[in-house]
Amino acid sequence: MKKLLMMMATVATLATSCFGENEIHSIQEYEAATKQGNVIVDFYAPWCMPCGELSLNLKKLKVDEDFVKIYKVNIDENPDLQALYAKPQIPTILYIKNGKVIDGHIGSKTVSQLENDIANYFY
Repeated sequence: MKKLLMMMATVATLATSCFGENEIHSIQEYEAATKQGNVIVDFYAPWCMPCGELSLNLKKLKVDEDFVKIYKVNIDENPDLQALYAKPQIPTILYIKNGKVIDGHIGSKTVSQLENDIANYFY
């Protein structure tokens, strides 16, 4: 049990640190980040194990940051953003092109699934 709790704490820490510089904290930041270009938004919570897995997989992606921007929204700190833009379940990722949501997904995805999504939605 102790080992499981330690693993959960590690995943939660990694999940919150993967994209700290791309964290969205307000509706204004969300709208500015998603209004143009290709964007993936990851709605997560630090205590959510599938969210941690998805965060790690997003970090492993080899994408041109000028072509696809990846942002994160902590739903515990920003419940208004989740209520406006995402499903109530987490993790939720949205694929957005020039301000329009193309598709969304609830649950974790592998790196290869994320790469396929990027190829399908943004190329």
